[in-house]
Amino acid sequence: MKLVALLCGAAVAQAHSTLELEDASQLFQSATILHEGPAETKPTSFMKDVAESMKPSQTFKDALMEIKNKWKQHKAHQLETYEPWRAKEQRKVRELKAKHHGNREKPLPPSKQPKPLSEEERQQLEKEARLAKFGEPMTLIVREPEGREFIVKFRTNTRLQVLMHSMCKKLDIELPDAVFMHRDRKLEPLATATSFGLVDQDVIEVDSPALQAEREKKARQAAAVAMAAEKREQAESDAKEKEDQLLQARLAHKLRTQQKNSIIQNEQRRKQEHKVKGMVTLIFEQAGRNQGPPVHISVKATNWLQGTMDIVSKRMSLDPEKTRFFATRGDKKVLIRPHDSAHTLKLKDEEMITVTHQM
Repeated sequence: MKLVALLCGAAVAQAHSTLELEDASQLFQSATILHEGPAETKPTSFMKDVAESMKPSQTFKDALMEIKNKWKQHKAHQLETYEPWRAKEQRKVRELKAKHHGNREKPLPPSKQPKPLSEEERQQLEKEARLAKFGEPMTLIVREPEGREFIVKFRTNTRLQVLMHSMCKKLDIELPDAVFMHRDRKLEPLATATSFGLVDQDVIEVDSPALQAEREKKARQAAAVAMAAEKREQAESDAKEKEDQLLQARLAHKLRTQQKNSIIQNEQRRKQEHKVKGMVTLIFEQAGRNQGPPVHISVKATNWLQGTMDIVSKRMSLDPEKTRFFATRGDKKVLIRPHDSAHTLKLKDEEMITVTHQM
């Protein structure tokens, strides 16, 4: 390093001395020419010569260029020694610059420059470029396990990984987990639609663990919804059945109440009619056990009871000659004769008459 600095200093000193000698010689020559020249020489010519003589000489320029080159070589050697990676990068940059400047084309003259394209020509060229790069347009159908289908606009020369990335993003699944199948063949990401053998309207099946988990989740949700709907229907059916039972009970109670009221009203009406017509209702009951139900007969209070007793005997399947009828008066039994009437016996409405049969 010190040796290089000493060499540089010596070269600079030598250049300065040479420059001073040459400049002094040139000044002396200029002064001599000015002194010996014709009287009409103008001062401007002198100043021009002085300015020309003040320019550095070629020897000085060469010495300075040599020092500069040596300094560059020294710095390049240092860079190669201590920072080789940086030196490599600089070499690459210099090579790129040299290549760029070397391949630069000269601009064409205006007469040979191409005419600007029209809008239709530009669109046609763009269309041809797209066809050459991506291929003819086609339509593919991507179907997931649940049966949903997606219509995908694609091109014959486009790699299938574009389709796979797009569908994974749309279905929100991971690309490494997704499986794309076409007729039992797994799609190759780096293949194109043409090289893989796909044609227009082909169906591609896609599946993944995430889609399977989602499908199972939806199945469980559907089962839960169906079970909840079944329980809800059962609860509604039970509630409706209970409501129907309550309604039937209300209707039955209402019917019984109406029947009871009807019986009471009929009885009241009958009693009123009997009272108006002077009639009474007598209840005939045969003495003894298991003799059949009693017989109710309404008779006019003033009529004889002979006909009534014959009717009762006939209804009870008894012989009228051997049948006797008794009315209760306190603790005694009073025999009713054929010419007696309810008025003469003072029989009340719905009074019990005991019937006996002599063997």
